[in-house]
Amino acid sequence: MQFFAIAELSDRIKYDENPSLVEEEVRYVWQLHKSGFLRAINHRLDRRGVVLTLEADSLDHVQKTLDALPLVREGFLDIASIIPVGPYTSYERLFRPESEG
Repeated sequence: MQFFAIAELSDRIKYDENPSLVEEEVRYVWQLHKSGFLRAINHRLDRRGVVLTLEADSLDHVQKTLDALPLVREGFLDIASIIPVGPYTSYERLFRPESEG
């Protein structure tokens, strides 16, 4: 099952002031990517943060994994929303006979 996670980064974090924490975060995220849990990561353009595309068996697994992110643990990153998503199936409407409406 796939999930989108919307994350907001605090203005309190300064990368050059927290190099070991940032390195720990990057290594953790890289492991998530290599494991297949993290499918994509994009910067938000509306504010400081990221949008993650994740693959997991459950919402609980997603929550626990994201809670272990170093920036989340230290209060610099807030997971604002986790959204379960599935395949878009509305295309099927195009293939129904007209009598089915």
